[in-house]
Parts: sequence; structure tokens; C-alpha cells
Amino acid sequence: MKKLLSATLIIILVITMCSTCVLCTSAASNFGVKYPTKNDIIKKMNELDIDLSGGDGYSSGYSLDPSGFALGAMDIASQKKALNFINFYRYIAGIPYDVTLNSEYSEYAQAASLINAANGYLSHKPPQPSGMSSSLYEECYKSAGRSNLAMGFDNTREATIFGWMDESYSDNIDRVGHRRWILNPYMKETGFGKVEDFYSMYSFDDSREGSFTGDYVAWPAPNTPLEMFSGSVFSVNLGDAYDDPSIDRVKVKISSKTLSHAWSISKNSGYDLYVNNDNYGMSKCIIFKVADFTDEDTLNVTISGIYKDGKESPIQYTVNLFALSEITADRTTIVMKPKTIAETGVTARSDLMSEEPYIDWGFDADGAAFITTEDQIFANKVGRCQITASILNDIMSVTLDVIVKDSEFLLGDADGDDKVSVTDVTMIQLYLAGMSSDNYCDYDCDVNGDGVQDILDVTSIQRYLAGRSTPYGVGESQL
Repeated sequence: MKKLLSATLIIILVITMCSTCVLCTSAASNFGVKYPTKNDIIKKMNELDIDLSGGDGYSSGYSLDPSGFALGAMDIASQKKALNFINFYRYIAGIPYDVTLNSEYSEYAQAASLINAANGYLSHKPPQPSGMSSSLYEECYKSAGRSNLAMGFDNTREATIFGWMDESYSDNIDRVGHRRWILNPYMKETGFGKVEDFYSMYSFDDSREGSFTGDYVAWPAPNTPLEMFSGSVFSVNLGDAYDDPSIDRVKVKISSKTLSHAWSISKNSGYDLYVNNDNYGMSKCIIFKVADFTDEDTLNVTISGIYKDGKESPIQYTVNLFALSEITADRTTIVMKPKTIAETGVTARSDLMSEEPYIDWGFDADGAAFITTEDQIFANKVGRCQITASILNDIMSVTLDVIVKDSEFLLGDADGDDKVSVTDVTMIQLYLAGMSSDNYCDYDCDVNGDGVQDILDVTSIQRYLAGRSTPYGVGESQL
């Protein structure tokens, strides 16, 4: 199971960090928010060589042997891939995206991964594993409290996109702490660690010179790849000019062009709405979720009930979600005879991956059909079922309607009597009038294969019955 933990600043750490960070001076440059266009984002993705494929490597090996624990270290190439992913998110969000690796931070992150792997679970306050020296434990314990933590992913980039930036998990959605550390405008340096499938990112850096002058930091940003919005949780971190927001006052309105729906969100609306003013990089955070967004969309967002010096100062912005991946099927209705095997016809691609995306299959193992270990459809028994294929943590999917039957499958055979007749024409016409019967074989009636049943299909069947030519194979067996 994929797990993750985000650290929050404690007062002692705030004091310690402030004593070491570079203070704002007249020579330091201030920085705000500058949103890139869709084309800019695609260009930057290629420049940074963003790639979710492949694993992470090591420059020195770790050891979990209680008789001789060893930290180990991720190799620089793997850390740079992870860093590029972090900077890509920051670029999309419109904040400084020149975060660099710090070798000391990388050692901290590696120590955090080691102790959590040794214990077998995630904790920012891990107990001392048996056999670990007090000096190593002290380093690991301190590091675990300063890092984003995750487990169960294939690489650090997956931990970022589907873990730390997702935040739809029930134990994180009320504060989205991982995301806020990653999108902290003041972050300048970080480091990464990995032991087995335990991942860490050093988060408590606040060393960027100058002051953040932006009004807010929003995720998703005005132009955001759909795949980077895993979990569909919105967050808006208000800038210093805003008063602390209150859950009793905040109201959010969001509309979806694709879904043709609008939501009004408030404390008692029934939708996910949270306000968190703790210090996770930035404080003053408003968090909300209303649906899962899995298609390209235009979302309009308005946040009211927020104030500057006691005066209400609403925020309004638009999010354009665009796809960098696709999953398709050459047909969505598949008819089979029992105990036969068929290819799914599903293909997938993603600009975020150099390899073909892994396809996850969803089906009822005791249903009419299921997916084999070779990713083929096996017709188990007479009946009908749906099989879902998805990629990138269910962000994109297609559904196959699988019908398993002993009788013939004839295009145009609307009543399932293994012949095409005027009765079938009547049955389709009744369907189009909203009066279809229980034995209506809808999968036989999309004669021209355009995905809908309409008068064009009726016309093709009528041409067939009149002995005239039809290009669609009406009356022919498809099994």
C-alpha cells in the first residue's frame, strides 16, 4: 500500500532555521508568480527531460542489517531526475523553479528513508530500531522530522506525483502538507533519499533570498497537465497580505466546462473543504475537492470570505487542464463465445514517460469475462460485464463492455433471435423513442460503428432488408 507523511515545523525548528537563513536585504530580489502557457510547459518538460519511467539507483549501498546499518546514497542522476520533477511542478505553479541539490540535505533524506525502512513503516518520530547506534539513530530521527516521507512507489518521481502532490489521502487532505513544502516559494535547496521503496525529500529549506510578493500560490495552476493533477485536490496558499482565513467564512465556487456542472462549497455544504493555518512552507491554506477530474477541462474558481486588513478580497482564476497522455481502445463493445480469448485492443501512451505506461485492469474475477496475466480477455461464462483499463493512477481510463453469448452475434439483430428482420427495425425505433424492451441487444445495433445508435443504423438495416448494398456487414456473424 502506498503511504506518505509530511512534516510540520515545530517552534524550536523555526527558531533554529531563522538563525541560519539569509535575511532579506535591499540587494535581495523579490519574486512573485508568473504562470507559463501550455506551450511553455511542454517546452520546459522537454528541457527538463521529465520521465516517470525507470527506477532510482545508488552511488553507495545501504544496509538494514542490525549488526551494521549503513546509510547508502542515491546516485546523482536519480536525484537530478527527482529534482527536475520538483522544479517542473514549481514552474507550472509560477514560482521560482531553480531549486538545487544540497549534499547535506540528501544525507538527511537518506537517513530518513533508512530508519523508516528499518522499522517497516512511516513516521516523523520513528523509534530506534534494534541494533542501530545512538549516534546514527539521532541523525535518522532528526532527518525524519524534516522530510516528506512516502512508501510503496516505483521511484521518487512517482512518490512526488501520486503521493506528495496528490494529497487526496484521508490523512493528508486536511492540510496538504507535502504539496505545500514542494510549492514553498522560499525553498532553494533540497535532497532525496531512498531505501527499498521508502522515499524521502528534505523539506525544511527556507533559504531563498528576497520576499515573495505574489497574492497566492494555487494548485492546480492556470495551465496544468491533467496527469500532474492526480487526486483532484485543490489548494490555495494565501500570501502575507491576507488575514488568516477561517473555515466559517470561506466560500468556494467552482464550475467545470466538460462536466457542465458548478459547485458551491462552504463549511456545511457536504464537499471537502478545509482551512489550515499551520506552517507547511506557507501558512493560510484553503483546500477543497468536489470531483475527480479525468478529462481535459476548463475550471473557473472563485474564493470569497477571505480578507486583507479586515476587508474582503476575493480571488478568481481559471484552470485549463490539458492532457499529455492518452489511453484508447479500438472497440468498446466486445462480443465473445464462452471459453475463448480475445485481444483487448487497448493502447496507451504518455509524454511523461519514455516507456509505454503500465495499464491497470479493473474487473470482477467471477464475472462473464476477466483479464488474463497476458492482458487478454478470457470469456468465462455467458453474461455481460465491464472491464476498465486505466493508466497513471487512474487519471485516464477506458471501459470495455464485454458480452459473452452462445448464439450468433449479427449486426442489426436487435431482438437477439439470430436473424435480421423488420422486427429489429421496429425495436431500434422503439429504443430511439425511449421505449426499449429488456431483450433489446444494444451491442448489435450500432451498425456503422460510430458509437451511437440512431436513424443511420436503422437506414442501413432497411437497406439490407431491401436487398440493397450496405458497407457495414449487416446480418453477418461477428463471432
